[in-house]
Amino acid sequence: MRKLIIKKNGQEIHSVEEWFRLAPPEGGKKQWVPLHSAYEQGDYFTHYDGYVPKEIDDYLNDIGVDSSDLEAEPEAITSLYEDGFGKNGPRHHDSLLWNTGVAMGIEAKATETLDEYVTDKCKGNCSPNQRLRYHGLCKRILNKDIKECSNIRYQLLSATAGTLIEARNKTINKAALVVLLFESEITSKEHIENTRKDIEAFTSCLKVKSNGSFEVPFAPQIDFYVKFIVTKASSYKN
Repeated sequence: MRKLIIKKNGQEIHSVEEWFRLAPPEGGKKQWVPLHSAYEQGDYFTHYDGYVPKEIDDYLNDIGVDSSDLEAEPEAITSLYEDGFGKNGPRHHDSLLWNTGVAMGIEAKATETLDEYVTDKCKGNCSPNQRLRYHGLCKRILNKDIKECSNIRYQLLSATAGTLIEARNKTINKAALVVLLFESEITSKEHIENTRKDIEAFTSCLKVKSNGSFEVPFAPQIDFYVKFIVTKASSYKN
């Protein structure tokens, strides 16, 4: 298994307590609850004592990533503004992992959806800047007009853009978006299946390359992968 070095602002993280102290979720203690995505993600990545969790390590092997150690930053921020996606705030990765072979954005979930459909976000009092963001993501990620994206969740678009930008900025030619869902008694089977369908609706809009990766118009030179991983919340402690 690959080693994993987790850092925030230059300080290493080795425990779920250090994760919360150095990289708390936006909602603070209200979000830091067992079985919920923020807490479970921190517990998941720190549980393996400096190694990449098995499901993610296996997936890195599947997509041909070299076996060198990875770095990780919780609550990593990627600006989308410089690439013409408007000033509507940066991309907040739940975690960002990388080595010389891949940049991987993590979107952690438990009971949450992947945000609203992008067309719904653009309804009502949508500012010109927001329109630039939503229309631009549909066109440059999927090569579609926003009217054709009524079944596309916004976070899949913004996460893809943010992950590809990180890969490009780090001169890495492979990127992966992993939706990591923690299943427990508070997570319904219907929610898991709906999340899977949302991801499939998104990837069905992308051209598949001969190596199994997706081609994204925004960064066609980067091989892009998408993976949905469902893991039992706290099962890794057993």
